[in-house]
Amino acid sequence: MMTKEFLSYTSPDEFDKILELVKPNNEFLGTKINLEKEPFKKVWDVKQIATKGDILELIKCLTGKKEIEILNSDYRAFMYFLKSIKNQLKEIARLEELLNEDNDPDLERAGSDELTDYGYVNYIDRFAQDDFLKWKKAEKRLKKTAWIVVYTKLKLDQTKNRIERNYLKIKHENNRLAQRANL
Repeated sequence: MMTKEFLSYTSPDEFDKILELVKPNNEFLGTKINLEKEPFKKVWDVKQIATKGDILELIKCLTGKKEIEILNSDYRAFMYFLKSIKNQLKEIARLEELLNEDNDPDLERAGSDELTDYGYVNYIDRFAQDDFLKWKKAEKRLKKTAWIVVYTKLKLDQTKNRIERNYLKIKHENNRLAQRANL
């Protein structure tokens, strides 16, 4: 059965149940996908498309294949690939959540969550080191650099920031103790 027939005969509930049962395969129509190794910008786009639920657009974005090629493919290969992408997106979401677990409560109270309105631009700005004149170069790098490399850099920055905050707290506490001792 071809994918277009499968999609036309399958209800959304049936589709979801079948998707849960199939084995993942990260290869489809000659294209093998490991999202962690794909460019950061492409993964960002894939996540946005997945959020909208446009499966065909998602597969087109990942494989570079035309819709007609996808619809004329074997439905099992389509489902196996989709399951693989779904699993990979879950893992990326889990890893990205680790970047949020360490947020400074004072920054949150100050309104740091307002930055989420800027989406992808936040990453461009961060990799341009807050310099608007470097945005174009940063954007080019994010279009080429693997998602996992960008994630690793963000995780490293997070760790450095946590250590710096802890160090400043220790210094502050030591200064307080020294002042008490001098009284």
